[in-house]
Amino acid sequence: MHPSTGTGKLTVVIHTPRIRRGVETTALTSSVEKTTVAAIRIRPGLGRPRFGQPFDRSLEQGTPAALGRGVFTFSLDFELGVAAIDDRELYHHLRPRIAGTSAAVRDLLKLLERYNVSATWATVGHLFRDPGALDCEVDAWVEREMDREHLFAPALIEAIAACRVRQDIGCHTYRHINCAAAEYDDRVIDDELRVCGLLSERFGLKLRSFVFPFNRVGRLELLAKHGYTSFRGSNSEWYTRGPGGRSRWASRLRSTLKRLDDLAALPPPVDVPRRVPSGLWMIPHSMFYRGAGPDARWIGVGRQVAKAVRGLRRAVRRRGVFHLWTHPQNLGLGTAAALDGLEQIFKATDEYRRRGELDVVSMAELADRLNEHPSGVGKTC
Repeated sequence: MHPSTGTGKLTVVIHTPRIRRGVETTALTSSVEKTTVAAIRIRPGLGRPRFGQPFDRSLEQGTPAALGRGVFTFSLDFELGVAAIDDRELYHHLRPRIAGTSAAVRDLLKLLERYNVSATWATVGHLFRDPGALDCEVDAWVEREMDREHLFAPALIEAIAACRVRQDIGCHTYRHINCAAAEYDDRVIDDELRVCGLLSERFGLKLRSFVFPFNRVGRLELLAKHGYTSFRGSNSEWYTRGPGGRSRWASRLRSTLKRLDDLAALPPPVDVPRRVPSGLWMIPHSMFYRGAGPDARWIGVGRQVAKAVRGLRRAVRRRGVFHLWTHPQNLGLGTAAALDGLEQIFKATDEYRRRGELDVVSMAELADRLNEHPSGVGKTC
């Protein structure tokens, strides 16, 4: 059984209510014992970056590791409806996918057991809670239209933790907020991380891997403070490195180039982990798996599998990391086809592993192995 939420409620006292560029923070009542968190009025679109914008990689610069062989890492951004709590249109777009997520996750866990894959589940902290009242201010439509089971998932987290192949349950902030956004000060991010840690401890978990919402890297010193050892790097595909800055035409150009790259199933980027000044390991991003739902029909599962297999081959050849990632809700529609595609990728992964050419590890395990060789030199895997 999952832990109870406690017998009492705690009135939270935070800094004086303030408004910073569209964010209102106030005091609230929390159902999490001995927990304080800054209540945020999350305005639609606040801190939500437009797709195709370039990424600031200055925070990811660090000392590269030397891997003894290639590495395959699989991570999932586990957020359900929490990621759309500020966007009514997005929620209703995702709703049928989220509805099928629970069954898809349980079927995926069987695949992970069959192929001995330890994945990283970057989980939004709100999902650890038992169903109940929301602890952030939301628009009225959320109360009227959002299914409550799309905001809480303690039973699914239990199922992931109980998988016979050890899974790495990590963090994706508490309410899926952009950690690099100037609208949020350090206090807000610090509260998010602290609450996630307290909630996970009640499940007997220690969160060590982190995935930034929107893949926007920021506040790495706060991650180190809360005991994290790794984070997933931002998108690094060739089309994100072009000129044009943040202009609208440049964003559209990058979006077009991304689609062409996916249709051609070009080999995804493969890199090595880097130890950044804060002491964390940046685990590079390689490829997003879209699944087989309506949003992926234009590319198809076959092209995605072909692209992933090319990424695995490149990781073996270059002794780098092929890091595949997805959202569980991307498996919620067209589940059978989506899981069949993942199974094909896992089969190819298993063949390389059997030949001794590839390690299959979670983000946390990869960081542990790298920390055994702080200089990043030698056969760390």
